[in-house]
Amino acid sequence: MKRFLFFIFLLISVQTKSQTSVYHPFPDSGAVWNFHFWLFCAEAEYSLVLGGDTVINSITYHKTFIPYVLSLIPGPPWCTLPSNGYKGALRHDSAARKVYYVPASMSSEQILYDFNLQVGDTVPGYLESWGGLPVDTVISIDSILVGGNYRKRWNINNSYDIHIIEGLGSTYGLVEPSPGGILDGPDYRINCFSLNGQVLYPDTAIACPLITGMHHDETPSSFCNLLPNPFPGKGYLEAGPGFDHAELLLLSMDGRMICQYPVKDRLTFLDLEEYPKGFYFLQLTAGNGSRITTKLVLQ
Repeated sequence: MKRFLFFIFLLISVQTKSQTSVYHPFPDSGAVWNFHFWLFCAEAEYSLVLGGDTVINSITYHKTFIPYVLSLIPGPPWCTLPSNGYKGALRHDSAARKVYYVPASMSSEQILYDFNLQVGDTVPGYLESWGGLPVDTVISIDSILVGGNYRKRWNINNSYDIHIIEGLGSTYGLVEPSPGGILDGPDYRINCFSLNGQVLYPDTAIACPLITGMHHDETPSSFCNLLPNPFPGKGYLEAGPGFDHAELLLLSMDGRMICQYPVKDRLTFLDLEEYPKGFYFLQLTAGNGSRITTKLVLQ
């Protein structure tokens, strides 16, 4: 019996090791991270989204932005919540297994993630720039299930339970510098992560709605939001209740059909980079015949 149990343990160990030996690259589009923010004076939730490319110093990056910050506890005027809008730009060097970041307030890149770190290594770059505090080191490395596959996970801060997950990033706000060991610092907790509309973390069975305003059960029944708008070529269509199973048409300004997309959820990833920049219409038709038409500015 002991030999059998040892064999099972060995088999699981080998399988897990083989899964984590496969490198999972960082996403370059279609990714949504939902976070919960807490400070002693305020509380909020928001989504951070990858959408569209930009060129900085002749290098192509992928833009990140926060569509909306949902305030749960507003707090006094002096208490600062995360802000919506453009946050910065990322690029992934898959050969080096590193991610670089150009914050919105800067013009040069800094290292954001190094997926080669070992236990005891100092965490480099932008994540360690919070208030000049002592830097974090890698405390431990293990693996975690993300979308059916095990990925490496680096524990870098026990005080705020900060982990960096391969192909997903930091569980502490994705691009938020670590507060080190400071007391009563801001706390960012990841609620979920989805890629191209499929929830991968922490559980594939949960919902991970894009936060664009008030909670979904409080929104009007008929709406069609583009995120972002003007549209950079890649982004999301958020449809109101009743339009989660619908037909989406991209129309020219004179009404000609350019292409057709199936809508199978409230949030649909759109890739329209192959079409010329300009003005279009999006027409969403539900199964009961209800129709919404909205203008699209393709940048």
